[in-house]
Order: sequence, then C-alpha cells, then structure tokens
Amino acid sequence: MRAAAGEIDTRRGRLLRRAAAAWCLIIAAESVHGALRHLLLVPAVGDRAARQIGFVAGSMIVLAIAAWTAPWMAARTRRAQVAVGGAWMVLLACFEVGLAFTRDDAWRRLRADYDPREGGLMAPGLVIVLLAPMIGAAWRGVGARSDRSGQAHAGRVGRPPGR
Repeated sequence: MRAAAGEIDTRRGRLLRRAAAAWCLIIAAESVHGALRHLLLVPAVGDRAARQIGFVAGSMIVLAIAAWTAPWMAARTRRAQVAVGGAWMVLLACFEVGLAFTRDDAWRRLRADYDPREGGLMAPGLVIVLLAPMIGAAWRGVGARSDRSGQAHAGRVGRPPGR
C-alpha cells in the first residue's frame, strides 16, 4: 500500500528535523572534544599528534551519536541514510570553514587540517561523517531488511534515543 503524498512529506520533514538535531548534537560534542583536545592533549603530545588522536576520538563520537540517534531519526533506506550523511558532511565542512575565520591564521590552519602531510585528517573524517548514519543504522538494526520469506519489513524505527 502506497503512502499518501502528505504522509511522505511529513516523514521527510520529521527526518530532516531529527537529522538537524542529531547534527547539532554532533557539533556540540565535537566542540567540547576539540576544546579538551586543545587544553589537555596538545600540551602533552604536540599539535600534530593531538590532531591525529583527535581524529580517532572524533570519529568514535560521530559514530556513537549516529548509532544512538538512528532509531529515533528513522532513516530507513540507504538513500535516506546517505542523504543525512551528505547533509551532515556539508554542514560540518561549512562549520569548519566558518570556525577557521575566527582565528588569525584561518587559511593556513584550514589547509593543515586537510593536508595529511601536516597531520590533517579532516578529509577522511568527512567521509566518516558521510557514512555515519548508514553505519549507525546498521549497528542498531534500523532500516528495511528481508525475512526468510523474502518479504521486506521495517526494522526498529521511530523510537527516541534511550527507549
């Protein structure tokens, strides 16, 4: 049975709002992570090593939030999951560029963040952000899957995180 056009628009709108809320959560968590990295890790191991360690920790933060919010976001299809990840990736890149301009050495620092020769791992990080909703949904069992009869049915969707 096909869904009515209004119901599809409502689901898309709900997915968009929830994806935006999850992105805000990611940005808040990554901002705290970045501040703590700068305050605690950079003095201990240096900037380059701190950024590399931060890449691993930041990736885990993004994946954990994506997995935690996957049932609530209810992005059931790979297409929806990649669309959410793509939106997160673009928003994160825009956020990083905007943040760079709050510093005196904006272009040098931004270039270093994307240059692997200088320890920058932002490019692979953006790929992780792109794939995070799909990985999180797979970890949580969210989305369409087939049972033994070959009939597709919905996985766990629509529940708020923690329920």
